[in-house]
Amino acid sequence: MADPRRRRWLAALLSAGLGLALAALATAPVNAASLWWSAAPGPARSWSQIASDSGSTTLAISGGVAGWLDPLTGSFQPVAGGAGAAYVAAQGPSGLVLLRDGRLLATQAGGTTHVLRLLPGQPRGVGIGPGRRPRVVAATSSGLFWGPLGSLLPHRVPLRESATPIHLTSPVSAGEPFVVVASNGELLFLGTNGRLHPSVGAPRLGTHPVVVELGDGVLLAGGRSGLVWGLFRSGWQPVLQLLPYGGIGGVPALTAMISDGPTAAYLGTYGFGTMLTPDGGYTWYRAAPPVADVVGLATLGPVFAARPRGVVVAATPGGLFLHRLQALPGPPSYRGASLEGQILGTAGVTVVTAALAILLMWWPRRRERRRLFV
Repeated sequence: MADPRRRRWLAALLSAGLGLALAALATAPVNAASLWWSAAPGPARSWSQIASDSGSTTLAISGGVAGWLDPLTGSFQPVAGGAGAAYVAAQGPSGLVLLRDGRLLATQAGGTTHVLRLLPGQPRGVGIGPGRRPRVVAATSSGLFWGPLGSLLPHRVPLRESATPIHLTSPVSAGEPFVVVASNGELLFLGTNGRLHPSVGAPRLGTHPVVVELGDGVLLAGGRSGLVWGLFRSGWQPVLQLLPYGGIGGVPALTAMISDGPTAAYLGTYGFGTMLTPDGGYTWYRAAPPVADVVGLATLGPVFAARPRGVVVAATPGGLFLHRLQALPGPPSYRGASLEGQILGTAGVTVVTAALAILLMWWPRRRERRRLFV
């Protein structure tokens, strides 16, 4: 005959476990991912840039060659004449490739490629704005060249005080300006009328800046010091300072920044993976792929739609890593009738658990009594 004390302990453990299982079924599920990043299919390549796009494919530069990339399948189709690429930009099936010799190519996914024009100076960037009639801006050491997508970029805007562009960021909303960082430290806005306006109180970002616009219009910008700033309605203010990542390595270099949805952004670093802010720079989390050195970031899909969806692509020396956009894990919230249902569910689970515990303790004793009277 088993020890009554052991039976009581066994009954308590079984009832507790069953109670927890029933309680888990009674509560609302939390949207959480077991794995934030997954390795993309296809062979490992060296990447220098990947363009964000609203479609499922985009332009990228691998080994100095521009091509159309489908990170979900690993397919990479080089663009005709795309060797020696410096910068790429894409919107849907249309794309631009700015070569190191100044030639600007127009290309279509699965289609033809042709030279739009030869731009003077050293290439510094190229971008395509959103909207039905997207604008294109190309930056070189000779200034900014802009015009409608598919045109020869007939308009030229020189920078003042002999400054040259060193960074170009495309807007996420139609009608918003492009952001230009100049060699003299100025942060400028290029409006739809082709005029440049300096950002008052903007930080000096240095020679390796990263800038991104969020869906709600907030601007985030950082430089080599690891300090990230945000442009809010009240003006510029610091939002994040990266710390040294161990030893004498110093602060990790900022390599890229992309946004998705109205308030979320990813910051890529060389040495510390990626950082994520879901609320416009107020809070930051480390959301890094298995490889800590991130050389580029991009988004694919309608990430700025009413219901954002798509993929974040991180380029590393070890290959591409993908993250499917999802809601951040959080506790369930209950309101109105759902709160009453939760209270009733909790009470029911408690009653069932107590009844099972009593039954498990009483049943062996009843069997022992039957054996005594046999």
